[in-house]
Amino acid sequence: MLKKRGQWSITKELLFEVILAVAITLIIFWYTYETVKPIGLHKEFLVRDIGLVTDIVQSAPFPYYLNYTPREINMTKYNMSWNKSNFWAEYGLRKDKLPRRFIFLRNTNIFKKDVSVNANPNIFFYNTRGTLRILEEERPFTITQKCEPLEKNFKKVFLDPGHGEKEDTGITINEKVNRRPFEIVESRSMCKIANLITDLDTIEFFSSRLYDGGSIDCTSFRKKEIQEDLNQAELVLSFHFADYETEKEIIKAYVEYNDGFGEANTIACNILNKIEEEFGYDTIIIPVDLESFDLTDQFPLMGKKNIPNIAFEFGSVKRHDIRETMVDPSRIAKMSNIFREVLDET
Repeated sequence: MLKKRGQWSITKELLFEVILAVAITLIIFWYTYETVKPIGLHKEFLVRDIGLVTDIVQSAPFPYYLNYTPREINMTKYNMSWNKSNFWAEYGLRKDKLPRRFIFLRNTNIFKKDVSVNANPNIFFYNTRGTLRILEEERPFTITQKCEPLEKNFKKVFLDPGHGEKEDTGITINEKVNRRPFEIVESRSMCKIANLITDLDTIEFFSSRLYDGGSIDCTSFRKKEIQEDLNQAELVLSFHFADYETEKEIIKAYVEYNDGFGEANTIACNILNKIEEEFGYDTIIIPVDLESFDLTDQFPLMGKKNIPNIAFEFGSVKRHDIRETMVDPSRIAKMSNIFREVLDET
């Protein structure tokens, strides 16, 4: 039976529409399969998740440990790699098949070296003293770290006791404890620590307060012009304490991320280790990248010069033991002596 030309044209259009519908159905099925199963988009999500976890652990302002073990993903099918600029995972580890690479861009300042975790069911993240470690096996979580050797001797050090402006003496507490008056002023306590550090004869000191080469005048206010002295310094040390609620005494060292970061990190590491040994306090190093997190209101000397710069925060005065340390002359002397010992070793 002969068919008319118009009928044949309609049949071809119908066949094309059927083929198109089948193709769209297959695409939708593939897209859904890729999303639900641990391939394709699922791998993209996994890489982003691990990348974000890495960022969270490395930016934690306290010692942090995390065991990353996904329940529904076979991690042994992946090779994971980290460096200072990004994290990526390679999937498909058969020898006869090229692995697919999935990348999550990121940035960190506290990696010691590139890291790889290959075909392992777990990833263990450790942030101890501002050092991010990523391991294939769980290890005891310790805070005290082995410090890198210091290669440079610092002979000119700028000391900045916290606050000290006429209108800003920092944190001040004036109350009664056990019916006895108790007063603590941040600028005074920090100045006492800084003043005792200057007893070290092997180093030339400068200060944001009046300093005659022998001692810092703790009754004086912060000098308006300090840049000339700061320009001569090779190292900056600032001293503060805080007043936040905390369950334990934590001494923090904020280390500015600049060309002197490595040297500053080593100095902070040695000082905090000795504080842990002498006082038993928890300690942590916190890298400070001023481009992403501006702390110059809190630590005004950061960003002033491209040299090692450390701001020490001696815990919170809401903790009884920290209060005792900040007002007890013998404890202040011990704290200052730790700084002198480490500076004398540089």
